[in-house]
Amino acid sequence: MRRILRCTIPACLLLVLGILWCCVNPVPEREGLEALLPDEVGGWMKHGAAQGYAGDDLFTYINGGAEIYREFGFEEVVVQDYRTDQGGAISLEVYKMTGPESAYGIFTFKRSADGRAMDYHGAEAQLEDYYLNLWKGSYLVTLTGFDEEDTTIQGLQDLARSLAFRITEIGEAPGLVSLLPDKDKILGSVRYFNGPLALFNSHSFAREDVFSLDQGVRGDYTGGESLFIFAYETPEGAEAAFRGAEEFFASAPDHAVDRGPGEDCFRMQGPREGFFQLKRVQDFILVLKELGPSESPSPLLVEAQARIDGKRSSRPAGPGIHAPWF
Repeated sequence: MRRILRCTIPACLLLVLGILWCCVNPVPEREGLEALLPDEVGGWMKHGAAQGYAGDDLFTYINGGAEIYREFGFEEVVVQDYRTDQGGAISLEVYKMTGPESAYGIFTFKRSADGRAMDYHGAEAQLEDYYLNLWKGSYLVTLTGFDEEDTTIQGLQDLARSLAFRITEIGEAPGLVSLLPDKDKILGSVRYFNGPLALFNSHSFAREDVFSLDQGVRGDYTGGESLFIFAYETPEGAEAAFRGAEEFFASAPDHAVDRGPGEDCFRMQGPREGFFQLKRVQDFILVLKELGPSESPSPLLVEAQARIDGKRSSRPAGPGIHAPWF
């Protein structure tokens, strides 16, 4: 009996000391973006360690494509691979942007009008082939499968659903988007710009920043038109940008410019871009790309101007209130 006691008492003490040590020194929890990563979802398990990049380190991760993220407002990204026992592979990227508008903008840059819209816990998402992009709050989630097997496509959706649930922040699309007419707008065609680089990647009006762009939006329509709306801090800023663009295109040898139809409006024909109507409305510039020349204002421009006027009339008036309502 004494031998048994001598053996068991130290063991009990070690057990107690171990419990106390765990209480005083708990296993550290994951922080930041890594805390959003699930360990396992539907048979898809983490494979290897997560990799993180912040600030200018993004250029190390994305060779040649980091500038557009920085223009929208990039903060950091975490990258994690997932595998199945059967050999399936998916790469998961979670980007933290400076705010919901920044995340929405890069989401519109990455999605396609040909993708399938998905609905996950208040997030906006799109599945195309073996890619899935998701926007919620200040976060962009990009999932890439390495094949088009049904199990991989299902894995993309399962992981996206899990991330959408884990991201508790919510955010709305920029108010500028609501100025685009809804009738005949192609689902998934909206692009939001937070600088000239994003606009250049959507449509190249020139090799320079002709419109002195800060914020803008584009929507494509079933009739073949594309409507751009550029926003400025003041009507004076919009007027200066509008006149500057008119002078630029009028002096370009491969462009033809005519005044009208109506006030603060001119028509333009480019060598490859087709036909355009450009109009200034308060602190906005509207640019409509058409399939052919038109002598009258486009219904899309008329509807967009009505939306601007309607929003403007609902804004509070007072000294010092100059910034656009959005």
